[in-house]
Amino acid sequence: MSLPQPGPLSADQRNLIKATAPILAEKGLDITMYMYKNMIAENDDLKALFNHSAQVSNRQSELLAKALLAYAENIEDLTPLLGVVDRITQRHASLGVRAEQYIVVEKYLFDAMKTILKDQLTQSIAEAWYAAYWQLAHIFINAESSLYNKAHWQGFRDFKIVRKSNETDTVVSLYLQPLEQETVLQYSPGQFISIKVHVPSLGIDQIRQFSLSEAPGNDYFRVSVKKEPGEVSNVIHDVLKEDDVVQITCPFGSFTPKDRNGPAVLISAGVGATPVLSMLNTMLEDQNSKQQITWIQVDKTPSSQPFLEYVRTLAKTQGNILKTAFYYTDANAQSESIPHLKGRPGLDKLDRGLLHISNPDSRYYICGPSSFMVSIVKQLSGLGVTSDRIHLESFGA
Repeated sequence: MSLPQPGPLSADQRNLIKATAPILAEKGLDITMYMYKNMIAENDDLKALFNHSAQVSNRQSELLAKALLAYAENIEDLTPLLGVVDRITQRHASLGVRAEQYIVVEKYLFDAMKTILKDQLTQSIAEAWYAAYWQLAHIFINAESSLYNKAHWQGFRDFKIVRKSNETDTVVSLYLQPLEQETVLQYSPGQFISIKVHVPSLGIDQIRQFSLSEAPGNDYFRVSVKKEPGEVSNVIHDVLKEDDVVQITCPFGSFTPKDRNGPAVLISAGVGATPVLSMLNTMLEDQNSKQQITWIQVDKTPSSQPFLEYVRTLAKTQGNILKTAFYYTDANAQSESIPHLKGRPGLDKLDRGLLHISNPDSRYYICGPSSFMVSIVKQLSGLGVTSDRIHLESFGA
């Protein structure tokens, strides 16, 4: 299929795009809500692709509205957006987004802009945004194509649930093995997969992305899922059982260990522990490495903290390289046997040696809700940690 190739933006077009930023700040959410409503209603094949809960809450619309505004504000230099583009590209690849679907999005996006902006969308502004849209679309398409070419397989494959186990009252782990014996299970620690399940209450399939919570090298994938308000996690917890079959994509994601020369500080909240546990296990499996590792985990109580006893055992047996610190946010959390700090994570409460701040080669891997990560990054920056040493993964993204 031939895709539009409008060419590079002219200086005048870039100026027009920048000039629309105040309009997008005011009406961007109206545009994206209108777009998603009509696009999903009129394209049944897209219903599984988009998170139904995020549509109901308008979270998907809010994210796209913010992305359009950021694109307009940074149209002269997209460098500040490259990290976001990479994360979106990885998630698109995991969902199996196809190049021709960008044509569908273009149609509904511009219909929405015409409807919401009315006379504010002049012909010259429309032409500028058309060129800008396809400039960004081709960035995504080319990056996604590169990921597909490197992937061990494309699309969804059938996997059987060979084991289902409770980590806490609200977190369950699925152990998944492929039905096709030749399926390659290689991945990098910290990566995620997409799982497609049928949601009876909606009558449609839905796709969600979950980090792999075990180190690579096994004959299975493991994901650990927290029960949340919404359709898919409830199906995983309450409906799926051992021997059931689900559909899974090849692992993707760039939240992976970087330079292993310096200490690694893993900082997670709640079920954000899943990708960093995969990293931790991988680091500890390297018998020749003396890399110092700190894991800081935040949860409500000890009983709600997944993998707590497992990690405590690791810290005892490999205490020469692994140190841990636990924060419990529930004011009533009690545990005399588990050393912990109370309240929201304040890094100033910790021994500076655990944070390895003075080592210029230390790396920081953070996973949790967006507000949590913003707080941690701000604290690390205040301690002098440069942004190139901080790596993020939001499980709510």
